[in-house]
Amino acid sequence: MLVTTSLFAMVMYFTWGFSLWVSVTFSIVFGGLDLSFWVGTVLTFGVSLKVATIRKIPSGAWFPCVVGFSLTFFMLFWNWNGRQRLFQAISEFIGATRDLISVVLCRR
Repeated sequence: MLVTTSLFAMVMYFTWGFSLWVSVTFSIVFGGLDLSFWVGTVLTFGVSLKVATIRKIPSGAWFPCVVGFSLTFFMLFWNWNGRQRLFQAISEFIGATRDLISVVLCRR
């Protein structure tokens, strides 16, 4: 949640044109709220937040983990495939340009 709050504050400032003090105030208020929940969780369970989260995986938290890993894999593959297509299109364009230049230079 702290990452989401930070990113939202950046969008407020850079994209939507809010003033810097409004974005910083938003970050402090909601970031403090997020941190208070995190500290409360750590103090309540007496263990770190990671261990408390790992304990939840057998009782159903495995599903969001699987969805997250699947979407991450899908987006990484999508990005890799898009780059491969882009590189192929660029190389075809360069090859066609070389052929055109050789034809033009041979006609002279």
